[in-house]
Amino acid sequence: MANQDLVFDISKAHLEQINQQLIIGRVGDGGLKAVTVSVISNGTPYDLTGKTVSFEGLKPDGTHIIDTNGGIVLNAQGGIFRYVFPYQAFAAMGEYEQAFFKVSRDSQTDTTLEFKIKVLENKVEMGINSVSFISDFENLKAQLKQAYEDFLEQIKSDQDATQNIIEGTKTTIQSLQEQLNTLNTKIQNSDIVTTGQYENDMRTLNDQISQFNSVVDNLGKSVSADLGEMKQKIDTAIVNKMDTTPVVLADIHDIISTGVYWYNSTTQNLPPKLNGDNANGFIFAVFSDQDNGLVTLQGSDWHIEKYQGAYRNWVSKSPVLLFSGSAKAGDTIKLAADISNFSYFLFEVHFKTDYYYVSTQRPVPVDTVFYINNAGLKSNGKGMYQDEIRLKYTDGKTLVVTECLSLDTEKMEISNPEIYISSIKGVF
Repeated sequence: MANQDLVFDISKAHLEQINQQLIIGRVGDGGLKAVTVSVISNGTPYDLTGKTVSFEGLKPDGTHIIDTNGGIVLNAQGGIFRYVFPYQAFAAMGEYEQAFFKVSRDSQTDTTLEFKIKVLENKVEMGINSVSFISDFENLKAQLKQAYEDFLEQIKSDQDATQNIIEGTKTTIQSLQEQLNTLNTKIQNSDIVTTGQYENDMRTLNDQISQFNSVVDNLGKSVSADLGEMKQKIDTAIVNKMDTTPVVLADIHDIISTGVYWYNSTTQNLPPKLNGDNANGFIFAVFSDQDNGLVTLQGSDWHIEKYQGAYRNWVSKSPVLLFSGSAKAGDTIKLAADISNFSYFLFEVHFKTDYYYVSTQRPVPVDTVFYINNAGLKSNGKGMYQDEIRLKYTDGKTLVVTECLSLDTEKMEISNPEIYISSIKGVF
């Protein structure tokens, strides 16, 4: 079995993690491709006791894979597990749009950062089709099909027993008819009743017997035909269930029961900002009753809780991109979501003296000026430099860059350098 080693800091606190190995497979691979994953949290092993691991990804052709069967914990306290990729993981050529591991315990979940998977072309083997693969539903399909087969066997057993009863009844009727024929001869020979009266009564009785025999024969044929038609319809429904176009969910708040739902850009009350990888897909909901449950967007770590009849806010442990570009002094930034949704923000700032700097900022009130400085002073041997960028929220989704300043202690001058913000991300 081919194996590679991966290491993830599940806290996601440090964006500069160890670069992960590129996972490479070929169309048709599966079952023998494995990775051994070490999970840490702020530098120490992440305890996997009582937790399960799964793999989720968006394949190169846009189909989804959610596999809860391939992972096995090797060392729970050491945070080590092994995952074996299924065949559907390597069914489409190209690079995965997104791939990560999920750690779960009951309704609690956490995810690793993403890693890259590349699937090479297979020019030899044909007929390898890529479809959405959700292991829980593959298991459910197998259980449903087995339950249906068991049901058919029971029906057939009951049908056989019923057929035996019917055959016994037909034999009894045939015996009765023979007795009536014998009686007929005796009556006609003895002139117990008039011939006209007897023939009329016997004609009526014979018609009833023939009609009953016909009904019994038709019943047996009808039961067999109906069972065959039912089996064909259910088999077709089971095979096609995962590959048919699902009904689009109109509103997240319409979910009141456990199940799997499909959403797209028209669905209301989605998370405040979704990237292109999660513009549509499956939603998995687990409800104890219609007023209490947890809704999760598969392929991401977005989830929302419904508690005592009311939906709370969407939550994600991954940073949400709110702005990307180049915002300089005097520019106005339109954020993708309201700042009230987040606990803190990551500003990527390009200073004159420190070309790339990430600053963590807590929310500040609207119309309050706040500032970001570069990390430490810079020296040229004669003097030192200190850069600063000043900002102000004018409302929950608008941020203004008011000033960009640089202090030169050698010349004791303040200038206006080319400082700019390249991105802003919100963290829940």
